[in-house]
Amino acid sequence: MRGGHLVLETRSTGRVLSALDAVTGLDGVQTRTPSLEDVHLELTARRNPLAPNPQEQQA
Repeated sequence: MRGGHLVLETRSTGRVLSALDAVTGLDGVQTRTPSLEDVHLELTARRNPLAPNPQEQQA
């Protein structure tokens, strides 16, 4: 949950929306396709040697 919103990430959008519709309906549901920038950051952020290491931050 983020700020009172439920955020789901899936590759099976049709199945998830069908199941959600069957349980609660689709009022207020919004979908978003990742932008090219989103995909680039997802693929490169973890490989960036200058990016902070989450494991080091927890210590």
